[in-house]
Amino acid sequence: MKTRLGSALLALAPCLSLFGAAAPASAQGSGSLDTAFNPTVSGGVGTVTTTAVLPDGKMIIGGSFTMVAGMPHKCIARLNADGSVDASFTASTNDIVLSVAVQADGKLVLGGFFTSVNGSTVSETTGVNRITRLNADGTRDTAFNTSGSSGLGGANGSVYSVAVQADGKLVLGGQFTSVNGSLVSATAGVNSIARLNADGTRDTAFASGGTQLGGPDHGVVSVAVQADGRRMAGWCSPATSPA
Repeated sequence: MKTRLGSALLALAPCLSLFGAAAPASAQGSGSLDTAFNPTVSGGVGTVTTTAVLPDGKMIIGGSFTMVAGMPHKCIARLNADGSVDASFTASTNDIVLSVAVQADGKLVLGGFFTSVNGSTVSETTGVNRITRLNADGTRDTAFNTSGSSGLGGANGSVYSVAVQADGKLVLGGQFTSVNGSLVSATAGVNSIARLNADGTRDTAFASGGTQLGGPDHGVVSVAVQADGRRMAGWCSPATSPA
């Protein structure tokens, strides 16, 4: 029987190798495995799906786990440069983290399956659904993706990949058809790819003549920003698209 991670992630294998190990690993300059770097994850599926290196040499890991090196950390944790757990970072989500992007100011943008971060209220219309931002210390950035005191809802489907542009805007790829309550439309919606302003509101200028372009007809599993500002996206064919 497939787990939800199996149906949503392992189905991507023909398109892109999203992960390959149940714990983060480090390679030395020669490419050999750094055996001194040996954090372990367990609980949940016990899998790391994304990593990001911070300017100070520490690392963020995200995935499906509840423990890291025997310490409780649900779906996200910060490691010291030697692989030991940074116990001062206590962020958590209620479901899998698939992507972590580090902003120039040290804040962390997360994408995944989650609908709650650090115990935030679950709501399809005002929650932090599948996209959120953390401050450098792991607290949730409550000024991100909000209007007044209410959240804007986030994505209505999984966010697989997040990339930060030089101007601070964010490109999202995933399996969604609406972001922050946007119109659902096969031809004019934000299907599987969208851009957010630096504050988390949807960038409605990411379109043609004011009309959204519809996006690809299947999930986007990876997005990247080129030096010239152009965006690259990879997605699955209908035969291999995630459920």
